[in-house]
Amino acid sequence: MALYSCSTWTLVIVTACKLSDKHRADRLARPRMSLLGKPLNYNRGARRDARYRRLQARVYNFLERPRGFPAVFYHVLVLFFV
Repeated sequence: MALYSCSTWTLVIVTACKLSDKHRADRLARPRMSLLGKPLNYNRGARRDARYRRLQARVYNFLERPRGFPAVFYHVLVLFFV
């Protein structure tokens, strides 16, 4: 009797794994959804965000750490306008 129940459980576990694999493949094919039901598109803007951050860092360095003729010229020009 114990051997029979053990094989039944094995059959149930194997069947559950097969259903789980099918469910996993189906789930991975669809886009991830938020709690509100909207799709999550978090990887699409990664390159654009990197370009924006690089530009932001260059502008910050230009304004806060003036080096070279263009930055000094800009700050002197602003000083005369103020």
